[in-house]
Amino acid sequence: MYITFLGSCANQTANHEGVSFLVESSTSNLLVDSGPGIISSLQRSNRMASEIDNLLLTHTHGDHILGFAYFVWNRNFERLGMTPAKDLNVFGNVETIEAAKTMLEKSYPEAKFPFNVNYTVLISNETLKVGDLFVTVVEAIHPVPTLSCVIKCDNEVVVYSADSLPNNNLLELSVDADLIIHEGMFTDKSFDLSRKVMHSTATDAGRFAKQAKCKQLLLVHIAPELFGNETKLLEEAKNEFAGIISIPCSGSIYSL
Repeated sequence: MYITFLGSCANQTANHEGVSFLVESSTSNLLVDSGPGIISSLQRSNRMASEIDNLLLTHTHGDHILGFAYFVWNRNFERLGMTPAKDLNVFGNVETIEAAKTMLEKSYPEAKFPFNVNYTVLISNETLKVGDLFVTVVEAIHPVPTLSCVIKCDNEVVVYSADSLPNNNLLELSVDADLIIHEGMFTDKSFDLSRKVMHSTATDAGRFAKQAKCKQLLLVHIAPELFGNETKLLEEAKNEFAGIISIPCSGSIYSL
């Protein structure tokens, strides 16, 4: 598998985009989340929306879903006068799928796209097959219904916490994972705030990685003010987890 990061910030800023990444195998692809900067993020990574056939939306918060309608529109725009893009498969929980449908219908009521947008509602502990990718979703711990996920291909395992406090249900599926992508929005200094808004600290992420005995940990959903002071987040995660830890930036590619 290859994982290309399109953003790792907790907010869209002048220099950073919200969390989104593209998972690719030899035969399949899956984009996880579609925030407001998704098209520019794809272009900076020399990718096109029309290349992507599968999209998992983790929840309804704007930094994860507000680019959805524009993403669909671009799949058509990029192929004008050429062979249309393939059908787009969109996965998410019931609240997120309903939001995505409404967003597309209201944004482009006149549009008749030359491909279908196929929506699939997922429930916690369900596994779907996307080509040679097997994706298991688990309910996250967040103020709105949110899906964490475990993505498997052959013997490779990638875990994504999504926006969530540490999740024991996800931990059970994460043991010996090759790569854990876990939010580490705050330092320990903001522990009380992290619990109030239901977002993890870097220490939480490190402890989760240690318990899972994973090979590598990536910290994402970083508070904007902590970019430039990433060493503090890395230090706190390393106090818990002795393995490889990094913070991806837009365009970072990880190969398993």
